[in-house]
Amino acid sequence: MKVYTTEEYIKEGDSIGMFYDRMPRSEKEHRHDFIEIIYVLSGTATEKVDDKVYEVKHGDMLFINYGSIHAFVPHENFRFINICFSPELVGGSMLTLENAIALLSLTAFDEMRKDKNYGKISFSGEERREVEFLLDLMLKEA
Repeated sequence: MKVYTTEEYIKEGDSIGMFYDRMPRSEKEHRHDFIEIIYVLSGTATEKVDDKVYEVKHGDMLFINYGSIHAFVPHENFRFINICFSPELVGGSMLTLENAIALLSLTAFDEMRKDKNYGKISFSGEERREVEFLLDLMLKEA
């Protein structure tokens, strides 16, 4: 099984790696030492995370914890934005009085994975447009 490392996805000196995948290919089961957030821009795919399989579509955001074994098979017109960051980023230097609650809520990955959506949030309508606007701004700064 392939194990991806932080160095492969996050440039040296950066805290977060972010990219837009225009033509994804099927990805065999793998794991990595960073947290991954995937936002589906278009199309559909079959996602497998730790032996659970589900379909994802435009407007879905997936939270994949480090160490999770996962894979996906894209279907027609599947495009996504990928955000990768190390678990250490959520600790020490980023933690302030102002953002403590928000950052600590990121530890909810395991809780999210216990529910029926298994780490997937779906956006639609105005909410989806706002998420895509923010992700677009983030990509422009990356």
